[in-house]
Amino acid sequence: MARKPKKYSELSIYAPKITASDYARIFDQLIRRHIPLFEFLDFSHLFSFGGINLVVKRYSNTIKMFVQDPGDLYSQSALLFPFRLNPPKEVEMIPNVRVRPRLKFVSGHQLFDFLLKENVDEIHLRVIRFLGGFYGFGKYVDNKGMGGWLFLSNPTKFLEIDLENNPLFYIELLDPVPKSIYFSSKQPIFTADGVNIGVDNFNVFQHGLIVGTSGSGKSKFIQIFVAAIRAKHPNSHIVLVDPHGEFSKSMKQAKVIDFVQNYVEPFDVGKSKSPLIAQLIAQLITSTIGQESKYAERVVFYSVHLLASIEQLTMENISLLLTDSSKRMEFTAQCQNDEVKRFFDKEFQDIYMHHFNDAILPVTNFIGEYLLYLGEKRHQEDLGTTIANNPVTVVSFNPHFFSRNIIKFFAGSIINQMYIMAISEKFTYPTVLIVDEFPTVESKVTKDIMAETRKFNLCMYASAQYLGQLSKPVLDSLISNARNVISFKVTKEDARLLASMMEIKVEEFFKKHVSPSELEESKREMFVKLHTRECIIRLFDGEKYVLPMKVRTVDVTDWASVPIGSVPPSGKGGEKAEKPRENLFRSKGPM
Repeated sequence: MARKPKKYSELSIYAPKITASDYARIFDQLIRRHIPLFEFLDFSHLFSFGGINLVVKRYSNTIKMFVQDPGDLYSQSALLFPFRLNPPKEVEMIPNVRVRPRLKFVSGHQLFDFLLKENVDEIHLRVIRFLGGFYGFGKYVDNKGMGGWLFLSNPTKFLEIDLENNPLFYIELLDPVPKSIYFSSKQPIFTADGVNIGVDNFNVFQHGLIVGTSGSGKSKFIQIFVAAIRAKHPNSHIVLVDPHGEFSKSMKQAKVIDFVQNYVEPFDVGKSKSPLIAQLIAQLITSTIGQESKYAERVVFYSVHLLASIEQLTMENISLLLTDSSKRMEFTAQCQNDEVKRFFDKEFQDIYMHHFNDAILPVTNFIGEYLLYLGEKRHQEDLGTTIANNPVTVVSFNPHFFSRNIIKFFAGSIINQMYIMAISEKFTYPTVLIVDEFPTVESKVTKDIMAETRKFNLCMYASAQYLGQLSKPVLDSLISNARNVISFKVTKEDARLLASMMEIKVEEFFKKHVSPSELEESKREMFVKLHTRECIIRLFDGEKYVLPMKVRTVDVTDWASVPIGSVPPSGKGGEKAEKPRENLFRSKGPM
């Protein structure tokens, strides 16, 4: 039987200076073993039953250290300040070493001096404890592939590192890490050193913010997040607004509305004669066409209000109302509101004469573009019925087919309808609205959703690449109301904002070694230096914020077998009727 290749955990460091006492502590931790059948006996302070295999490798001027993993090394503790044990992996060693029959007995030299003097590229050490002291023995390999034997009477002293006084060598220093607390979940969506966090560890039905640049792992996380919510809360319903048409391909079990095969009438909310509905629709149209002047807003608001009051609100009728005088007279004659009649009899005429180019022409041009896309008949879906009958609904747009303005308008109309259904108490089950690429479809009604709808069974998660693309009022609302924040790699500008939102607590070790200003800067740098799938999270457990932590999302394939599209047992009953699905998640362990 072929022998399994040996695996090694890289031993990274957090400080430029590592002392003999630092090595003594980590050796003590890694070597300590109890006597089998006599667990109460511990002689590790005198001698060790085993030892640890340490490898030092030199790549030109870069030094790396590795500890051979016996099988449980990484699970003991990854953080042993000022060291960190990284996940074990195979490490390529120098092959075909010819060991010469000579022994180097080292007591006073330090590592860097020995590497230079002997032209060493690789050191293999077995460190043991005997009569309270540490000893090391093994071999070294020079840059010609020749080896020799090595004995260290004081390996902790030999391995001391002082990078500030040894500029010839480079060892990558790790950034400060946030403190973390222990969580356990059988269906995790986040993982860290010995920590697994799932949606059962925090209150998922809160407003949230998901931010991260392209390629940071944000989209894959949304897939995981949707599957996890459905697995834990079978009575929940999720609506995912997908401006880039990405999730309709990956979520095969979801109900898809793509505005090509089927669509939702943007003015379904206009069946009510409420001034609020007229205001929402008017805001959506003016923000979509980028004409948020007082004249354009008034023209659109009164047009929507008039046509909604006579139950003839369509895009075609808005265009006719603004451009056809005979139709305008016909519509106003049916209206019972004196203020609306006054506007079109007097104020509208002045706007038409003096502000046509910025108040009316952009509206009619947009309506013309709209009719090009929805001029053909297609299957109409009722959004409320669709959500009730489908656990996951993806509202997807093909960016190669629809223009940016049309996507913003259609997506905004979905967000409007979600808000109206929420405050009308139509959601009798927990409902999650996730809006991907939120700056693309930003809507003013977001402020109202964040402020009001959670008590009406609707919470919203806004996903964005860059927070700076959002308008200040909407961004302020997100900052104030988003309780669950998941940040992948972001820009420096967004890092400043996110660092101010999260009260990151770093391990005490770093407070002793850096100034307060450097520590604050390092907190901001954490957000910028994240690798793919790494994120910093601040979660809300229902009563308080959980300590912000640096974690990593699990692999999306871990959730591939979890069904998201099965119909829930009942559209009512809320959380009390829920039972989490068991044995659906297949974890691959820490990432």
